[in-house]
Amino acid sequence: MGFFSGSVLLAAVLASVHPATIQQLKETLAAAHAAGRSDARIAEEVSSLDMSERITEEQFAEISRSEKPATVEALRLLADASSFQDPPPSDIPNEPAPTLAGLQVLLTKAFAYARGYVRSLPDFRCTRRTARFDDDPAGRAAASVAALGDADTTMWRLQASGKGPGRFTERDVVTSEVTFVQGRDVQENRRESASHAEVPAELYYLQGLRTSGEFGGMMNSLFSENSAAQFHWRHWERIGGDKLAVLTFEVDLAHSNFFIDWCCLNKAVRRERVAYQGQVFLDPNSGVVRRVWWKAADIPAAIPTRSSETLVEYGPVAIGGKSWVCPVKSITLTETRSPLQPKGGSGQIRSLNEVVFSNYRKFDVKSRLLPGDGSLR
Repeated sequence: MGFFSGSVLLAAVLASVHPATIQQLKETLAAAHAAGRSDARIAEEVSSLDMSERITEEQFAEISRSEKPATVEALRLLADASSFQDPPPSDIPNEPAPTLAGLQVLLTKAFAYARGYVRSLPDFRCTRRTARFDDDPAGRAAASVAALGDADTTMWRLQASGKGPGRFTERDVVTSEVTFVQGRDVQENRRESASHAEVPAELYYLQGLRTSGEFGGMMNSLFSENSAAQFHWRHWERIGGDKLAVLTFEVDLAHSNFFIDWCCLNKAVRRERVAYQGQVFLDPNSGVVRRVWWKAADIPAAIPTRSSETLVEYGPVAIGGKSWVCPVKSITLTETRSPLQPKGGSGQIRSLNEVVFSNYRKFDVKSRLLPGDGSLR
């Protein structure tokens, strides 16, 4: 089972980014306002930053409160991209780490929770909204693919509507209904494109980033005896008022269930198993997983994808009058290398998927899941 797959977005210029702390971000915004810069110009300055600290939900609300729409959108994407960083040191509780025995007890709880997670969930439906962004300069991808004579050229041209290098640009939004029945999720995709064009589902499937594993797949793999994951203490954090234990982990290639897929030169989809590492955020009392992120490690040089990391946040949702812990948000950030490097460019593209899960409700229609094709009847 693959937890990430992405197609090679062809030919681009990587944005020039500058590492920044939360304080430096605030100073950048203050200086821009003092200089009387426009909303669009401030958004461009924000987009040129690369955070060295995570922008939490509370910090985003504070920083964006008085900003105008373009800057708020740029700050939102900056916050998404920062999701894989630690928060500022001042936000990390100065509390002692658990003992080795205490850590073992916590992991035992987490293993038990993860193994029973999918079986404990009711049958339900929810809405999954995926907004896809990249910093591919407009036109280069379409021109490169056109030169290949690939059948997907039309799709690339529809997506080549960006405003140039240096900032993430929305390519499209995909809304799908997820039906979760007897531990399996089936997605029915419908596409809302930034270009307002209808695109066949099979073309959509081949383009951009795809992720899976949010509904227990990644959790089961990480906390499986077969993963041989190595866990280490990181620190305590408070998220949404809850005190959580943060652990790092590594899974080597021999025990990995993490794949990177890419396409579409010569219409061939290729797949490579890679090692992975990341962090998991646990409720110290129950072992409930509240947040987990993982990234590919030791990616072979021949693979166009040079980095790939995905984060899933879990939170309480109401289904059938009861509270359940389910995915509420997911972020995927990748960097890919183009086999067709444009003249004067780096041939690198950053892509970001922002996924929001909402409208959870009980699935109690008299339907049944047919084996084999995963369809509902």
